[in-house]
Amino acid sequence: MKILFYINSPSSYQFDFFESLKKKKINFHVIFYTKEIRNFKWKFKTNKWSTYLNKKNKKKHFLKLIKNIEPNIIVLGGYNLKLNYLLNKFTDIKKVYWLERVNESNLIKKFIRRKFLLNKLKDAFAILAIGKEAKKYYSKFNKKVFNLPYSILPNLKNYKKKESQTVNFLFVGQFIKRKGLNRLINVIDNNSFNNARFTFVGDGPLKAKIRGMATKKNINYFNFLNKSKLNKIYKVNDVLILISNFDGWGVVVIEAMRQKMTVISNKSVGASLDFIKNKHNGIMVDNYDQSIIEAINYCSDNIKKIRKWGTINRNIYQKSLCNSINASNKFKKIITSLK
Repeated sequence: MKILFYINSPSSYQFDFFESLKKKKINFHVIFYTKEIRNFKWKFKTNKWSTYLNKKNKKKHFLKLIKNIEPNIIVLGGYNLKLNYLLNKFTDIKKVYWLERVNESNLIKKFIRRKFLLNKLKDAFAILAIGKEAKKYYSKFNKKVFNLPYSILPNLKNYKKKESQTVNFLFVGQFIKRKGLNRLINVIDNNSFNNARFTFVGDGPLKAKIRGMATKKNINYFNFLNKSKLNKIYKVNDVLILISNFDGWGVVVIEAMRQKMTVISNKSVGASLDFIKNKHNGIMVDNYDQSIIEAINYCSDNIKKIRKWGTINRNIYQKSLCNSINASNKFKKIITSLK
């Protein structure tokens, strides 16, 4: 069986998953619509299992690749991909959608989206849902829905975390409003936290505000970092903060768990809903400043406890489908069942 993945743009965690698939000797190829993604500057080694569409004539290149590869199944990383309509020419290829949960906070948009998805997903052979909440949601549209979240390689044998007497808090991601960064900036800028240091890693429109804050003694700022350098940042931090307005998944939560970190998050982040239990392996906050302030203070005052939570998170990650070895095994079983 030949499997083709069609995805908008690459990311490091996708490469982890595909490298794990390669080891399982699964016959697959990946087409990326573009190399670029806003506010990220990932660099990847060339490989035989992926192709970037030609900038000059993406349509022609896309059709040529499909004809040459002759896939039995095409896995679509989103239901609104550019050039998706061209697949109507290939009625013998089974479409499997790989989808995050969607934001349904607006009732009008919720109604419109559901009607759109009922029509769009009617030709889906199956759906790979990114997380338990997504699986629950897409089960309304298809009977064959499987949980397959984004995953990363475990590659941290005999892992020992660097610890200090200061509690180190970390934000990683795009510096944009959707990530709840305005609220976090306001909280840190207007409060004094004892025994706490804050680090921001990323890029985006709010960079100037964060850079201005980094003149303070307890705040660090790094521009976008590639995988190896970012791992070193995770290793010296204790608590990830991700309080997005909405995140279908939020792979940084998994990266933090792998690195024995506690997580402060909210119910708007898919990965946190799946894995974080309040006061067990992290803190789930409400979307107002005082709740975030209390969570930061609690972590600062309970350094031994939050480091135990970090160990719990590491164990959860290793056994979960967010470990790309486990995810590749699950994918192989799913594809076998779809024959």
